[in-house]
Amino acid sequence: MKYQVFVDMDSTLNEFTKAYVNHNNMTFDDDLRLDESQLEHYEITKNIDLDEDENERRKEIIFRTPSFWVDIPIKPDAREVLEWMDDKFETFILTAPWLRNLDMFKEKLSWVKLNLPSFSLNNVIFSTRKDIIHGNNTIIIDDNPNMLETFQGIKIAFDYPFNRSVDVDGRISNWSEAKEVLGAYLDSEGQDEGRL
Repeated sequence: MKYQVFVDMDSTLNEFTKAYVNHNNMTFDDDLRLDESQLEHYEITKNIDLDEDENERRKEIIFRTPSFWVDIPIKPDAREVLEWMDDKFETFILTAPWLRNLDMFKEKLSWVKLNLPSFSLNNVIFSTRKDIIHGNNTIIIDDNPNMLETFQGIKIAFDYPFNRSVDVDGRISNWSEAKEVLGAYLDSEGQDEGRL
């Protein structure tokens, strides 16, 4: 039986963190600038010393910027490795929606069509409850420490400072490493030709 692999989108398949930091620094003309290399919290707004209401206001402005979700660059090698994964595993994109802007669903699907043209949109799942997916043959690749902690399967962390305290089964810092780590989970039924 093939493994099911659930791949997070933001800051895992794409450069969400970089895009958010750039938008923040261009949009708000103040001294509270973000530095991508110094982010200590998963929730980016918590890296700025502002009250919660102001952080939410800034996030809302950025998230509602037209085409923000569509224009986020894909991570290097992600397209090629996802195509390989789609051939070797039962592969899904599992992304948490921002429910305060329903256009985000359409924009994220447009991002997949633009950046991963051979990937089936039927395999894109929107859910904030990644913990409901479980089983011995399930793998998640994610950066969110909470999602990694609650997932009931094999956990592969896309490495960031904010998720290093989470106990995981594998850790990657790029998509070439993902192919190598996932190769260990291929069935013995003749699927290991693509293994590194």
